[in-house]
Amino acid sequence: MHEIPPSATEVFRFPLAILAIPVVVCVVCAILGILCFRKREARRLSYFFLAAALIAGGLFAPAMFGDRIIVSPQEIATTTGFWFAPTREGFVYQDVLRVRVTTYYDLKNRACPAWEVYYRDGHARLIQLSDLWVQHSNHIIDLLQGYGVAFYK
Repeated sequence: MHEIPPSATEVFRFPLAILAIPVVVCVVCAILGILCFRKREARRLSYFFLAAALIAGGLFAPAMFGDRIIVSPQEIATTTGFWFAPTREGFVYQDVLRVRVTTYYDLKNRACPAWEVYYRDGHARLIQLSDLWVQHSNHIIDLLQGYGVAFYK
């Protein structure tokens, strides 16, 4: 276990290269949509490109820029989802007895990583881990163990 300063708060986000993907898709599709719109025979194709630009730039880019995990000395909190309906999850360390690293099966029957959080009052909750959690999982577990959260597999 390593020493963590009591005021250390870490924020995890996607790298800039990953965040640029929906922005680039938006710009490229918007340019292609405008070029196709100017040609009469390709006008229908322009609607497809403009719709893709709207989806990439209006839904996915803001969602990815808003995704973050905040690990503070008292709690862990995550914000994911679309900008108009964000999902916030997390827990306060003093309320948690232990955390079990496990998996759950999604609607397509794929195994996905999850944390089963057991609270001191007896109830348990499954936290489904997003790509951002998986990308930084080992570092987050190290930080939480430094704050006194017990993990087991």
